[in-house]
Amino acid sequence: MKASFEADYESVELWKLLITGDRSAFKTLYDQYVQVLYNYGRRYTKDDALIEDAIHDVFCHLWKSHKALSVPVSVRFYLYACVRRVLHKKLRQVEIMLNNRLSAENHFESGGQATIEEQLVLQEEQLQIKSKLRVLWRQLSDNQRKAMYLKFVRKKTAAEISEEMGLGREAVYKMIQRAVKEMRGGVLSFFTFWL
Repeated sequence: MKASFEADYESVELWKLLITGDRSAFKTLYDQYVQVLYNYGRRYTKDDALIEDAIHDVFCHLWKSHKALSVPVSVRFYLYACVRRVLHKKLRQVEIMLNNRLSAENHFESGGQATIEEQLVLQEEQLQIKSKLRVLWRQLSDNQRKAMYLKFVRKKTAAEISEEMGLGREAVYKMIQRAVKEMRGGVLSFFTFWL
C-alpha cells in the first residue's frame, strides 16, 4: 500500500512538471505507464495496433494540451479513463465501418439475387480498397514499411525488430505506431467516403 501511495505521489509530481512543459517528466510518465496502459487496453480489444495507437493518441494529446491540464487525484486512473475513451471511439469507428460493409455483402449473399451490376460494384469497391492500401503503403517511409513487415508479416517482437533494424525499441514502437496511424487514417477516410 505504501509503495502504491509513493508511486501515485511521484506520478502527481511528474504531472505537475508536465504541466510546465518538462519533456523529461513527460517521457518518464510515458515510460512509467505505457506497459500498464497497454495491459489495460487488452481488456477491451486484442488488436495490439489499436491499443498502441490509442496510447499514442492520449500522450500526444497530453503533450499538446499540457498547459491546460489540471492535476488529477490519480494519474493512473486518469490515464486509464483517457485510453478507455479513445479505444471506445476507435472501436466504434471500426464497428460502424465493418457493419456497413457486412450488411451490404449480406444483402447480396442472402438473396442470392445480386445483379451483375451489384456484383460489379462490389468488385470495383474491392479493387479500390486494394489500390488505396497500396497507395498508403507506398507513402510510408522505407523504415516504416520494413518495421510493419517485420511486425505484422514476420510476427517479430519490438526487441527483434529493434535489433534487426539497428534502432532503439522506443523508436521502433513510435515508427510502427505512426505507420499504423497513417494507414488507419487513410483507410477510415476512404471508408467514410463510401458510407
